Amino acid sequence: MGDAVPSISAKDQHGTDYVFTNGTRFLLIATERKSAKSANLIFAGQDRGFLENHGAVYVMDIHTMPAIAA
Repeated sequence: MGDAVPSISAKDQHGTDYVFTNGTRFLLIATERKSAKSANLIFAGQDRGFLENHGAVYVMDIHTMPAIAA
């Protein structure tokens, strides 16, 4: 906590390239289905650009979901 987020590139939910930069203030990571569902419900109720406007990035670990990871 408190360290800078390293510059990392990945694909977003739309398959578009995204680069984490030092401007990211909050990195939210969901590694379990229950927490991911809760976070998705909360973020769905926010205005477009909510995370970006708060310097936040939300990462959902989906590697254990066979239908998506296959």
